[in-house]
Amino acid sequence: MNNGLRVLVVEDEKSWQELYAEILSDEGFHVSKASTLEEARNILDYCFFHAAIVDLRLSKTDRNNRDGMEVLRHIMELSEGTGAVVMSGYADIKMFDDFRKYGISSVAEKVEGDKGNMDIPALLQKVREAAANAQRLSARKIWEGSPFNFMNGLLARDVQLAMGGGQMSELRQFLGSLCYPFTPWLQAKVKPVSIEFGKPKQCVGYQTPCWSRALGEAVVVRFGKISSYDKVLKSEAGYIEKLLMSGTKREKLREYTSLHFKGEVYRLDGVNFAEHFKQPALQKIADFH
Repeated sequence: MNNGLRVLVVEDEKSWQELYAEILSDEGFHVSKASTLEEARNILDYCFFHAAIVDLRLSKTDRNNRDGMEVLRHIMELSEGTGAVVMSGYADIKMFDDFRKYGISSVAEKVEGDKGNMDIPALLQKVREAAANAQRLSARKIWEGSPFNFMNGLLARDVQLAMGGGQMSELRQFLGSLCYPFTPWLQAKVKPVSIEFGKPKQCVGYQTPCWSRALGEAVVVRFGKISSYDKVLKSEAGYIEKLLMSGTKREKLREYTSLHFKGEVYRLDGVNFAEHFKQPALQKIADFH
């Protein structure tokens, strides 16, 4: 039921971290873990999560530590719909205005040393609700946004005019359907490659690497005019290699065709995230109290 839904557990105490991970994994969630503010920020930058369980105090020694609030801030700055469930024994009443202001899904008390009495059904219900809401919000953002935004520096009209053939409405729908499972995206720092074919050379498509935050890994997207696409694949096999950077192309993840266009998405392994891809844009928000 929860297959494909990703949850981040931000918790400094390993026993709690493992307990949450076990409970969520048994319910079919894909679980990632972070113990510190820095780890949480890093993983949030390269991967989209439907929900996050966040402990407010990420330190065993500093009782005044509230790094979990900064994790919540980063989630809100990414503005992708991730639902946050706060689990902490250290929340105080003055924090609740901030929780409400920034859309925190739920706050629950965590009693230190009392794992055996945790209300597991209630926790799972909170996570399910947060994840379901995130699915709705992220889907709306994706379909309301431009399906061309995975390409660094190329405008929709330029792509359509360069390839010729096919209406803009078809091209938009085609790219949205081809790429939807891999969104949200981060653009590569390199420009897309124009795929050229024939004599004289004509643009029949484009290819670009990008970072899929839905997968948490790099992919290569290639698409073009269906009338020329298979010929290009057979005679111009080197196009993908032009964009491998230091990575290796792996299995095909998706293929999609429309009346005039065809596209494919490949996994790209071994590529350094920080070196080759742009960081996510953050939405400025007001300070926490």
